[in-house]
Amino acid sequence: MNGLDKAENLSDSSLMARILGNIGILYEEQDEDEKALAFQERCLEISEKANIPYLIGNAWNNIALIYLKKKEWARVPKNSQPNALISEQNMAMKLVKHKR
Repeated sequence: MNGLDKAENLSDSSLMARILGNIGILYEEQDEDEKALAFQERCLEISEKANIPYLIGNAWNNIALIYLKKKEWARVPKNSQPNALISEQNMAMKLVKHKR
């Protein structure tokens, strides 16, 4: 993870959070949901410490999307629920495109 190492060495919280979130998305797309969650949670932690609202929102939405995909409705973060329906619709469209 060369890019992540560089971001850590630069102490660039925004870059670290974006890289972690993107890695999480890649794992989610490969159906490695536990790894995806771990990266999204690290992204969220860094984003919250650095107070970067858009990355906090992205991480919560990505976490919600993973739980929706797994049909673990009770684990969908409460603060993501207004966006959860949109995420669920986006996921459904993504799955339909993937099956083609």
